[in-house]
Amino acid sequence: MKSRSSQLLKILIEAGEFTADDMASELAATRADIDAFVLGDLPMPLPQQLCLALLVIAKSPKYQRRGHTLRAQVAAAIAFHAHETATHARPPIS
Repeated sequence: MKSRSSQLLKILIEAGEFTADDMASELAATRADIDAFVLGDLPMPLPQQLCLALLVIAKSPKYQRRGHTLRAQVAAAIAFHAHETATHARPPIS
């Protein structure tokens, strides 16, 4: 299963919102990286996912909702990796 960022990147390129070269420039990546992100062969790092989300929110009104969703997901992932969220060893008592 492809990540939300890979799916969004693919949609944006296929819809003509941005070219792969535009995305490479905006995300500070190589064209080969963009192709690998789209195919799901290379996971997109969180900082680049955040850049993608903010770019979509700012410049692609048609896909803003997807940008906001991706931004929220990235924020949650960053908080999790920073140990700012609580995790539990077992389910809550019912």
